[in-house]
Amino acid sequence: MLAPTRAGAKVISTLRLTRVAPNVWVSSPAPCPRAAYARTTRDVCAGVRRVRMVFSPRRNSTQSFSQQRMRSLPPNDPRMRDRAQKLDNIRRRASIRALVPAWLDQAQEGQCNATRALTNHENNDCELGEAGFWKLGQHANKRNASAAWLSAAAACLLRCSLCPRCHFVSLSIEKRSCMWSRGCSEQVHDSERRRQLGRGFIWGFVRSHVEPIDHETRCTRDFIMRPPADALAKPLKRGESDEILALTHRRINYRTPYSDGLIKVLGTGQSPHGEMLPNDGLCARVGEQRAFEARCGATISQMNTSLRRLRFRSGLVFTAQGKSLWGLGHVLSIAYAMHFVCRRLRRYCYLSFYDMEVHRLFGYANGELWSPTDEELSKYGDSKRLKLVWEDPLTILSRLRNQTAPLLRVTLTGQIPVQSSTWLPHSMPLRFNRRFGQQRLDRCFCRYVSQPLFHPSEVDARAASTASVAYHLRTGFADVSDNFLQETGATPSLGSIAQWFKLACNFAVFSERASFVFSDSPGLLTYLHRALPGLVRHNQQVASIKGPTRSWDASFEEKIPSAIDTVLAGMVPEIEYAYLSSFARPTMARSMCTWRATEIERRSCPRFTDVYVRDLYTQVSHVDHLRTLCVRWQLQAYHPCKNVTSSTCQQKFVEATAGVA
Repeated sequence: MLAPTRAGAKVISTLRLTRVAPNVWVSSPAPCPRAAYARTTRDVCAGVRRVRMVFSPRRNSTQSFSQQRMRSLPPNDPRMRDRAQKLDNIRRRASIRALVPAWLDQAQEGQCNATRALTNHENNDCELGEAGFWKLGQHANKRNASAAWLSAAAACLLRCSLCPRCHFVSLSIEKRSCMWSRGCSEQVHDSERRRQLGRGFIWGFVRSHVEPIDHETRCTRDFIMRPPADALAKPLKRGESDEILALTHRRINYRTPYSDGLIKVLGTGQSPHGEMLPNDGLCARVGEQRAFEARCGATISQMNTSLRRLRFRSGLVFTAQGKSLWGLGHVLSIAYAMHFVCRRLRRYCYLSFYDMEVHRLFGYANGELWSPTDEELSKYGDSKRLKLVWEDPLTILSRLRNQTAPLLRVTLTGQIPVQSSTWLPHSMPLRFNRRFGQQRLDRCFCRYVSQPLFHPSEVDARAASTASVAYHLRTGFADVSDNFLQETGATPSLGSIAQWFKLACNFAVFSERASFVFSDSPGLLTYLHRALPGLVRHNQQVASIKGPTRSWDASFEEKIPSAIDTVLAGMVPEIEYAYLSSFARPTMARSMCTWRATEIERRSCPRFTDVYVRDLYTQVSHVDHLRTLCVRWQLQAYHPCKNVTSSTCQQKFVEATAGVA
């Protein structure tokens, strides 16, 4: 007999399994579905009195380490905790499988009334919620209805076993739904109405209570993702920029795939031969475009000559197909890198990454475009198509160097390193002295290949170039989907916006000097501009947006404000950014004005990460409901979402970030 359920859990019945062969068990009594749900196929139960369950041992990721090495690891090592949790999940899954046939035998047609009003998105507040919804996989594709119900019920009950407030579940394989609820008492005496309301569902009782979650044991991972305190406490040298995220990645041995090779190709490692950008106020005096022409005259002349010689003779198209999961900051960073690969291969570069349409937002400084249009590419004559999986960039470079076709059309697949913290530093030199070693990626080159096709207004450009500092306040509002935004029913208010901002930031610091504020929260921009008129400037296009401000999963017109933000931020002498933001790196890489980037938590917003938690909106109702429990537990006592339900937290968050009239 397999392992029983957790102590304290009350189950409606038990199931005895008999082993008939290694890893093969036969259930008794018969788990044949009742007529309420067996009628979905003809004679599903005919002759079926027992179900064979085969448990095949699966190799998990912890087996990549030898047993001897695992034993040598300290008990608090993350790999030991992950291994223990995976083993616990395997035991739990086996226990649930043993109980599934008995639960199906006792289940009734219909669904609990408590789950009827649920929305279509998943709700996993298993600590404070009364009901929720989990979406199941394609269990209806099993070989027959009986197997489909067994598979779906196992997945549903497994999730319920991890949810403390899950006492009843309503299950449908047709709608791929597993609805859970704390109670189901409203219609105990009205079974006929329950069947009518829950057509296609079956429902049943799971347990009466469960032991509380041990947060200390289960929540070892930091879901708040705060910057290391010792790194923030370390003072910066004059002109030095923060690289705390890169430092954190080195500490945990995190590497974007083949990022070391990318550093070698781009030459972005530390070098004493780079000329750093001076803090001379040139942009405020002459404007960003003239500052670019004055600082990078040699690069402009060289690139103009090179592109004129290569166009329609030697071209290279890099394409990454599909839908982008990243914003403009991530995609623009990799665009710089691939342009530099073209430069090393002495080919005219064209780029198209996912559906970001970045080639329609930026072009070359000589007025030409790197958009791969059919009309443009047809002028090369012969072409060769290649499909390359992203691997060591040095290998890709050597493979393309041997090609002789006038035009190479390269489709990139695999995990492209859009996370640039490991290979693109904030302190990018203005230019390098070419007498020392290979050619290196510098600001002049990045600025040349990212000439904006949509320029900010003269008012915004002047406001940015004359500001003393830029603040990038990434709240996470851009991650809120359109459907979620409509379902919350939140009413944004300046009072809610002020509450969250003052918990995160020192209001007095923002009143010390003129600043230009960038944020994905239109409401926050409006609040600061009204609270500190004359001192806080902002992109007026973003402040007027009523919906989400993301640059991915958006129309082309909705991406333009993000591109303009990138241009405006590069006009300010200094930028303070949020710890996990990808905005500052590509902005500084092309900037002729920004000489330093620092963490906003050093002084201006010491509790920014604690208040505007990364992906807070989705984490408080995550598909992994253990994460929801841990996030709420790890929030500070002063946080507005502490000890409130997931839906209430989401509503509070939208009220504090969405646009206001």
